[in-house]
Amino acid sequence: MNEVVYISCAESKKIEVWKLNNNGKLNLIQIIKTKGQTQPLCINKKKKLLYVTIRPNYFLLIYKINSNGLLKFYKKNILLSSVNHISLDQSNKFIFLSSYHYGNINIFILNKNGYLFSKPYKIISNLKGCHSSYTDLKNKKLFISALKKDSIYIYNLNIKKKKIFKKDQKIKTGFNFGPRHMSFNKNKKYAYSINEINGSIDVWKIKNLNKIIKKQNINIIPKKINYKPWSSDIHIHPSGKFLYACDRTYNLITLFHILNNGSFLLIKKYFITEIQPRSFNINSNGKFLIVAGQKSNTISCYSICNITGDIKFVSNYTVNKGPLWVLFKNF
Repeated sequence: MNEVVYISCAESKKIEVWKLNNNGKLNLIQIIKTKGQTQPLCINKKKKLLYVTIRPNYFLLIYKINSNGLLKFYKKNILLSSVNHISLDQSNKFIFLSSYHYGNINIFILNKNGYLFSKPYKIISNLKGCHSSYTDLKNKKLFISALKKDSIYIYNLNIKKKKIFKKDQKIKTGFNFGPRHMSFNKNKKYAYSINEINGSIDVWKIKNLNKIIKKQNINIIPKKINYKPWSSDIHIHPSGKFLYACDRTYNLITLFHILNNGSFLLIKKYFITEIQPRSFNINSNGKFLIVAGQKSNTISCYSICNITGDIKFVSNYTVNKGPLWVLFKNF
């Protein structure tokens, strides 16, 4: 299997493309220069497109992905606000652009080629600290995190009619928790949100999407450490057995085992990693985890044990300044 890794390097205004080899070693195969600080990345797998936003002039750039994973610029869209997270619904008919600084989310309908119409279909405002958005795996609900409101807002979706209805419900994380990103269990019954401010993970029961219940809150960092958390990213292993989360204050990746059909997380190990790990990701077959150090300006690749979930260092590479997003694409 051929697989590439895309790294967004904000301070250098570049996107790097690396080839991932079967032994966990990486080869740099392309560097894309842009006219702004590159921010989040998102791939439209059906249309073989990569989306990236830039600032301080707000644009969404669209690149075509060829058969080797290399990028070719295609077009750009003017945006109304800075964007710190991009996501698609499960059918790739909507694209969601979340803005932390503007406290809103711009929603566009995608045409048959995967490109945005010129104007947003809908703008949802008053989402203070809007950090990310995701649709559940059933593609029925849109989850929007509002970090500064300690809340996750949930909207109804009707993909066939291309409609997003009014807010269905709001779930509260806890005072000064700061929900940032989410990940969904493939059994479609549970979701997990990482809280940036207090360094924890909430486990949500979502079997009945009309009634979402918190089942657990668990710390990412060891309790004996007294520094202020600054947690950032969360991902579930493709096997569904392990969950990983990272914290930028402690340069830490924490491994959890997912138990009781997804309702309970158990801490297994802590791993010291890159300086200020803003982003990490797991490749499609679950063999490797790559993390980006926003301050070390390096990426590290770890192998993953498919029995315990433990990660083991394999390789490390210098990248351009300010890496803040890691994304895999397999062929």
